[in-house]
Amino acid sequence: MMGTFIGFVLLVLFISVSGQDTELVNIALGKPTEQSSTDWHADSFNAVDGDSDGEFCHGTCTLTKKEHHPWWRVNLMRPREVFKVVIKNRKDCCTTRLVGAEVTVGNHEELEGDANTVCGGPVTNAMVEASDTITLDCTENGVPLSGQFIAIQIKGKEEAMSLCEVEVLSDKIEVDVDIIEPGVIVRPPTLICTVPSGLVNIAPFKVTSQSSRSGKASASRAIDRNKNSDFAYGSCSMTSAEQEPWWKLDMLEPYDVYKVTITNRQDCCASDILNAEVRVGNSEDMFENAVCGGLVPEDVVEQETIDVICACGIPLAGRYVSIQLIANGVLTLCEVEVYVNPVPAVVVTAAPGVPGGVVGTGEPGTVIPGQPIPGPIPGVPGPGQVTLEPGQPLPGPGQVTLEPGQPGQPIPGPVVPGPVIPGQPIPVPGQPIPIPGQPVPVPGGLTPGEGVEGVCFMPGDVENTAYNMPAYQSSVDRGGVASRAVDGETNSDFASDSCMHTAREQDPWWKVDLQLPHYVYAVKITNRQDSHEFRLKGAEIRIGDRDDFTKNPICGVGPLDDATAILETIWVSCACGIPLRGRFVSIQLAGRVNVLHICEVEVWSRPAQDLVTIDWGTAATFTFGPFVTTSEPCPLPIGLINAAKNTNPTQSSVNKGGVAEKAVDGDRNSDFLDGRSCTFTKRERQPWWKVDLGKTYEVFKVTITNRMDCCPFRLKNAEIRVGDDKKMDNNQLCGSRITGRKALQETIHMICDCGNPMLGRYVSVRLVDRTQVLTLCEVEIWTNEVFHPTTLPPVPTTLDPCAVPETLVNVAIDRPAIQSSVKGGAGPERAVDGNLNSDFAGNSCTQTQKEEDPYWQVDLGKFRDIYHVTITNRADCCSYRLKEVEVHVSFTSDFSQFEMCGERISGQAANEETIDVNCKCGEPIIGRYVRVMLHGERKMLTLCEVQVFAYGPVEFTTEPTITDHPCPMPDDLLNVAEGRLTQQSSVKQGQVPENAVDGDLNSNLADGSCSMTDKQYSPWWQVDLGRHRDIYHVTITNRMDCCSFRLKEVQVRISDTPNFEESSVICGHKVSGQAANEETIDIICNCDGPITGRYVTVELHNKTNMLTLCEVQVWSYGPVEFTTVQPPTIPPCEIPDGVINIAKGKQVRQSSTQGKRDAELAVDGDKTGVYKVCASTGKEEAPWFQIDLGNTYDIFGVVITNRIDCCSYRLKNAVVKIGDTPNMLKTVKCGEYPLTKEEANQETVPIVCACGLPVRGRYVTIQIAELTQSLTLCEVEVLVPDTIQPSLPTNPPWGPTTINPFATTPAVCPTPKGLVNQARHNPVFQSSKKRSGVPARAIDGDKNSDYSGQSCTQTAKEKNPYWTVDLLRPRSVFEVIITNRMDCCSYRIRGAQIRVGNHQNIGLNPICGPEEGVSKLDAREETIRVSCACGQPVRGQYVSIQIIGEKEILSLCEVEILAYSDEMEIPTTILPTTLPGTTELVCYVPPEATNVARGKVTSASSRRNYGDSERIVDGIKDSDFYHDSCMLTKNEREPWALIDLGQSYDVYKVVITNRMDCCSFKLANAEIRIGNRANMDENHLCGQRLSRGDVAGTETIEVICHCNSFAQGRYVSIKLAEIKKPLSICEVEVYGVP
Repeated sequence: MMGTFIGFVLLVLFISVSGQDTELVNIALGKPTEQSSTDWHADSFNAVDGDSDGEFCHGTCTLTKKEHHPWWRVNLMRPREVFKVVIKNRKDCCTTRLVGAEVTVGNHEELEGDANTVCGGPVTNAMVEASDTITLDCTENGVPLSGQFIAIQIKGKEEAMSLCEVEVLSDKIEVDVDIIEPGVIVRPPTLICTVPSGLVNIAPFKVTSQSSRSGKASASRAIDRNKNSDFAYGSCSMTSAEQEPWWKLDMLEPYDVYKVTITNRQDCCASDILNAEVRVGNSEDMFENAVCGGLVPEDVVEQETIDVICACGIPLAGRYVSIQLIANGVLTLCEVEVYVNPVPAVVVTAAPGVPGGVVGTGEPGTVIPGQPIPGPIPGVPGPGQVTLEPGQPLPGPGQVTLEPGQPGQPIPGPVVPGPVIPGQPIPVPGQPIPIPGQPVPVPGGLTPGEGVEGVCFMPGDVENTAYNMPAYQSSVDRGGVASRAVDGETNSDFASDSCMHTAREQDPWWKVDLQLPHYVYAVKITNRQDSHEFRLKGAEIRIGDRDDFTKNPICGVGPLDDATAILETIWVSCACGIPLRGRFVSIQLAGRVNVLHICEVEVWSRPAQDLVTIDWGTAATFTFGPFVTTSEPCPLPIGLINAAKNTNPTQSSVNKGGVAEKAVDGDRNSDFLDGRSCTFTKRERQPWWKVDLGKTYEVFKVTITNRMDCCPFRLKNAEIRVGDDKKMDNNQLCGSRITGRKALQETIHMICDCGNPMLGRYVSVRLVDRTQVLTLCEVEIWTNEVFHPTTLPPVPTTLDPCAVPETLVNVAIDRPAIQSSVKGGAGPERAVDGNLNSDFAGNSCTQTQKEEDPYWQVDLGKFRDIYHVTITNRADCCSYRLKEVEVHVSFTSDFSQFEMCGERISGQAANEETIDVNCKCGEPIIGRYVRVMLHGERKMLTLCEVQVFAYGPVEFTTEPTITDHPCPMPDDLLNVAEGRLTQQSSVKQGQVPENAVDGDLNSNLADGSCSMTDKQYSPWWQVDLGRHRDIYHVTITNRMDCCSFRLKEVQVRISDTPNFEESSVICGHKVSGQAANEETIDIICNCDGPITGRYVTVELHNKTNMLTLCEVQVWSYGPVEFTTVQPPTIPPCEIPDGVINIAKGKQVRQSSTQGKRDAELAVDGDKTGVYKVCASTGKEEAPWFQIDLGNTYDIFGVVITNRIDCCSYRLKNAVVKIGDTPNMLKTVKCGEYPLTKEEANQETVPIVCACGLPVRGRYVTIQIAELTQSLTLCEVEVLVPDTIQPSLPTNPPWGPTTINPFATTPAVCPTPKGLVNQARHNPVFQSSKKRSGVPARAIDGDKNSDYSGQSCTQTAKEKNPYWTVDLLRPRSVFEVIITNRMDCCSYRIRGAQIRVGNHQNIGLNPICGPEEGVSKLDAREETIRVSCACGQPVRGQYVSIQIIGEKEILSLCEVEILAYSDEMEIPTTILPTTLPGTTELVCYVPPEATNVARGKVTSASSRRNYGDSERIVDGIKDSDFYHDSCMLTKNEREPWALIDLGQSYDVYKVVITNRMDCCSFKLANAEIRIGNRANMDENHLCGQRLSRGDVAGTETIEVICHCNSFAQGRYVSIKLAEIKKPLSICEVEVYGVP
């Protein structure tokens, strides 16, 4: 409801209320609080949150530290009368802590002294022993104390103070009642002030300031174009509590201001806006500016929208707009809109002696006919208004000068809408006079300034008839379907998924079908505001009965103009009080090529047959806007009865004993704690309450008694639905959604269809699109006792009253079943054994372990039309465990895509022994796999039987053909396998592999047309199609004379090479046990399209058996035979003559080494091409090999000798890079592209660098990009002109190679130059400490080997003693140097083993140096040098020294870890650095990549405990949530946070600062996605999904998007995928470049 007030005229709602409520109410709820200190995160606000739970561990109590004089205080925001203070004490412990506590009431903030008055005396022992509720009387001789501050303090002793709730009771509340009796609405008198059309809100994006700021509630929030009136959603400004707080807007230049609209806070504290004053002017000192309207009066302070009209249509000119409380308090503004003439005002300086100044562009003191009266007028008191008698005509044409001294009173109203016509009488109330050619001049009308010309009439009983009606549009883009514009959601941000969107096209359109003709008075459009709001320019609205809307009449004056098209809310009056008749309402951008997007369309009309003739001369006054009123808008029959009393309702959940039956017990007590007669759900998404009346009634009205002792606002967004469908969403809406002030009322009357009954058996109340608690103290359903038998046929279901065919059979019995885990031998097969025994002891029920989201699944063996699923629940115990169960149906066993069957099982249904889930209300769902999943953490799933009902027969007679499959296949596919080359793992009894492609479908082995292998492990058969094909499906003819079951677990693989184990794609799914018994088995590769490959392999995976195939048909597009042979690719460029190889014998290294396949083997001159003479890395992501030529050369080409005994294809995607730095990402490519599959299969692979031109460089690198693979090189030759005589080679940064593998003397291992000791100043640990030998002594830089020098470590004598240093990040460690103790006992270090790696469990890390550890000979030395891998580094973050074996003492006098310096280290990362089993990747992040997320726009799925999403980009990496630097969402399904970078960036890595004060493990399952789509799920994954091991205990998590590449996008999202948990992140850094 909207409130409006104007200068010198207040619009007051007069309501006679019978029986004033004098009960005391709690006025402390939700008010600002503080306390002397906070312990255990028990914030002071917990005492006014409305939750009086006395258990501290439930998080609803306050707690200070143990201190002298602890205190707690609440600020009531202004002085209030206080009758009582009620304290809820802890009941779990420590009740006596409050003994001696004193409560004071007063207006002074200081606690010391006696400035404030003590309420009721100190708390005594007797009080705390008697009850956990302590009530103190604050009256003196019946007179209440008065004050703004209520304090509780314990004086004179050291104590910790804890309060679970504090209630301050007063009788001073604001009563706001719209409906006094059912069907009667009292209408206030109204005065209508006109403002010009075409005004615009100038406030967004201008400069704001305020007197102070509370938390992060900055002044700019009030102009963010978000009108959400709930402070928790982060869109309201707020000052601190102070003297006369203020807020100010600088519009940067003067404008004519007509109106200021304030969106007032509604979740609490709405009355705090009382006595706010709006001023407009050109002075920065707000007190020098003119007042716009008067002080905000008490009558409108509770309203959500408050219009302040400056001078009843006369503008005030100025640059500054201010709002100030003329009182002590807090100023909260959720939105401020300043409506002005879009053309900046011309300010005229007043002549000396002329009072009042000049406002507007006209001359002061004149009235121009057809224009607003200017003001102020010299010599006239007030704002330039004059007195004219009702009916008196205005002067005729021409300018009229008003003489000084004329009274300054308002023109009696209502004022004629639109321009004032000279010579016409001013109408008087109740007697509107139509003016030919002008809008109908009646009182009331739409809110001025929102795109409607003037003020136009609309009857009070019209409603939005477009809601949920069928809608259509010319095209759909970005998911913006037509129905979004009639979903009731007026969010103007397209990202909220509530706006329709067409493609860019000629004449785009949208229309709604109202189903029957209506008389339409106005159309309201919610325009998109996040971008492109101007696109509605030129839109035409048409209304009529023709489906071809272009032939219907236009609503309004024509296409929308520029000024109107950019507004968020656009009202279009069809004919200013005269309705248009029609069934179809359309909006079209006629004659334009553009995109049409609309966020909501409301059609304000009434059915045509209900339209009555109105005598305008005698009709009672109607208005629309602030007051939609009529004498009796919805007459109700006499003698209605409440049909709900003592029925059996249900609700979504139960909390605090608030069961559903309490809403129908006949008790209207609205105090939850006192009366114990209200329902109460858990805080959850869209909670609901529902009642079954037992039969179908005519329902006229529903009355809700709301909770009033706390939290009435929780009913906001409640919907009441009535109908015969158990599924509440399918029933009709009764009345409208409960919003605004109505949600704050104690008694809420909802008339369903304005006097006409709604038929229904089920009545539901649900909070729509909110996560909240639902509390109902009484629900009364008013009927006339007439009931109608339901028209639905009876069905044997408990969840859905929808008929299903009678001939269905259970197709799940004895089918293969699996489940997520098994407890106590209760395996999955029990649920399909045909035994309906519901007693677990009968050994016929399944059971999983307690786990997250447990499930059970059955394979029906073929695709079925599934109508319903019946579950036999466990009845001997624990039936409730099935609450939150869902049934899913899928084509595939991994359920990557599925359709939900029916609804999630509710709490009431979960208690039934037999639960029937009707999938689609009489319609089937097609699928092969059925899964029963229980959502939640630590849940156990028990099923005694699952029956899946579909058409029979139960057993398969024939295998369905490909056309039966839900994945359609092309009609013209051919078998491309027949006659092709084949092979298999072995041959038995002469059954050769080519038998399976001979075109003979005979399934009898004896007839000689089947292949067969020996009985072996994982036998296989393979066909070479000769070329790459798009393969859609594979059909196998099974052996049927015997042993068909042998094909169980067979899988089909498609690959580019014969080596299917290395790289292949699985076609479809493994053959199940049932399918393996069929003669013809057809396997669909991929429902989304074909799989491309040349080789098709049939493998009996991980089983020991024979593989027999009678025919294999591979279906692809033809032709079958090749008509042409592709000529070999001839390189367009050649290496010039006269070049020589200079790589032989040069220094080399590689990313890792497989066995003894050292890098040197690739430059030894041996081109044999067999594995034993080749260099090879391990299997890893992006492996690499590098040569240092010693000098810079002009390189023409590189020739690689490939491995030919096996696996030559592994070179696919290899690239060659050349440059003067070993950092391969700073080098250039030799050759144009990565090696193709064809090139990778050659024995000799020549790579021409630049088509005959050289590339200069010293370092040559070969890398397999973007694949996880082994890199094998048998020889690498680097070709340069033989005329160049380079200087002697210099040593590479990793040192000279002096190893001779055939030498008889010990090798001298090379070490790079420039290594540094990375051990100093890092964290160290050891297994124990003895004689003050702390671990840090080993890295103090002191090499004194005498223990008395206090520089050596020492452990106790123990088994396996150890010492470890954390290098803080993975490093390349070449050598470890130990200074051994020499004053005694040097031998103790014998056998010490050094390990380097990324595991905190040091035993899992690789060994550095000899496996046997320090030798007996070396143990005698003072300095022990251990080379990790003889010239090659071992990478790791942790370096440990441990003595393995008998009990011993470990003593180290110094440890030096020689590794690359930071400058030499190639940028690397591990995701995460402590992830077990990972291999260090060499990944590149360019130095110019910076954090581009800082300060960017953020959003999140929800917010909890003030954990705003903007905290993740504030640059503060504090990982303690309670230091106000971390975001936090609610506990919800798949929570997310989104960063809008403002433009697209190349993103290399994302760094997350994890929360560490608790709950670091909750970041498990996080997915980071980057892309240019606001719908995060459509963007690409950055890195991998984080596991629990990745995040638990890890503060900084670094995620590389693509090793040696980047992700590109504007939006960066983090979402907890597939789980229900809160998301908490302390900082997100996004490193990228534009």
